[in-house]
Amino acid sequence: MPNILVKKILAVLSGFMLILAVLIGSIRLSVFDRSFYMELYDHLDLANQEGISRQDLDDSIFLMLDYVENKRDDLDGTIFWKGKEQPTFNEKEISHMEDVKALWQNAKRWGWIFFALTLMIYIYFFWKTPRTAFSWICWGVVMGTVGFAVILILLGSWMIFDFTSFWIRFHHMFFTNELWILDPMTDFMIVICPENMFSSLIARIFTIFVPTLIVLFVLSVIYLKRKAPIGFENL
Repeated sequence: MPNILVKKILAVLSGFMLILAVLIGSIRLSVFDRSFYMELYDHLDLANQEGISRQDLDDSIFLMLDYVENKRDDLDGTIFWKGKEQPTFNEKEISHMEDVKALWQNAKRWGWIFFALTLMIYIYFFWKTPRTAFSWICWGVVMGTVGFAVILILLGSWMIFDFTSFWIRFHHMFFTNELWILDPMTDFMIVICPENMFSSLIARIFTIFVPTLIVLFVLSVIYLKRKAPIGFENL
């Protein structure tokens, strides 16, 4: 029994960590897709609304993305906004982006850690129980997906009914200061990052993450139902 309990714990952990790694990968694919921002700005006609050139608009968001992704070390740039040439981002915005960059780089690091630990657990199963290794892996994916689905439903409902409240709570949870509270009259970052951009980004992340989760879940269930050398109850 203790051996079975250890395997169940490891299987569920591997399922959760695999899902978290997939989530972080989905975030990366969505957030750093430059075409998303270009299409959004076209849809909002943001350049005309803000009286700024489209080139400055694109250069600013790409500057920010490259900085967060660690492709550059600074946020140095200039724009022509409100009738004058000025730095793209002020000191407050730069300080906030330092926090955002640290948050994303840590998330990426944890994504690789989760992936590596998941592989280690899989190796353990193939080493200890080669005949039932796939069964344990699939069972872990199923249990992890069910647990994660509950979390997604709760968070998704919150975002749908009150995205602003969700977004504020998110910032309070991950940031220890209020640098993220920006003024559209003085802070250009809030201009190129309107609230509907974030809600669209989250929807985009979900369109990658959720179908991947469903595929993993369905394949795991099919294997356990039809291919597994032992049944659910004998794991």
